[in-house]
Amino acid sequence: MLHCDPEAQKNAEVLTNPVQALIARIHDTLRKLDEPKKRPAASPAPALARSLIYLIAHPDDMQMAEPLRETLFDSGYEVLDALSDPNATEKEIFESHKMNLIDCDAAIVCFGKTGEFWMRSQLSDAQKAIGWREGKPMKARAIYLGPPDTPPKIRLRSHDYLVLDGRAGFDAKILRQRAR
Repeated sequence: MLHCDPEAQKNAEVLTNPVQALIARIHDTLRKLDEPKKRPAASPAPALARSLIYLIAHPDDMQMAEPLRETLFDSGYEVLDALSDPNATEKEIFESHKMNLIDCDAAIVCFGKTGEFWMRSQLSDAQKAIGWREGKPMKARAIYLGPPDTPPKIRLRSHDYLVLDGRAGFDAKILRQRAR
């Protein structure tokens, strides 16, 4: 009956080999299940793909970040911004932020009117993004110190971030600075 009825064979494999062949088949199947799954190779990016720069700015600093955003865009970069939907939930805002950190090639945290805690929380998220990105490194990470500088901001130095000093006002030349 099992050999003749197609319905009985549905999703089954009928073996008529000796028991040793069945045992060998089971071992082969188990070995394949234990092998790490290989991801398909990513297709190469199209030649016209632009680098994505995530510009992280608190709503209070959006105006201060605008010249930086425009200069980056005019230089040929795609600029990712935080979710600006006033009806978005905190979860949606964070998920959008997380997706931007995963997708971007570089991230710039803008630090102007907002407090140091906000800036440091954004740096922490950028650090966590290393795990979220599944090993894909970010090409660059920077902190843009923008105006106003009253009261003076903390003295900020970093080995991991390029610090762009725009406290005296934005100047496109700061984007050509190199990490020391």
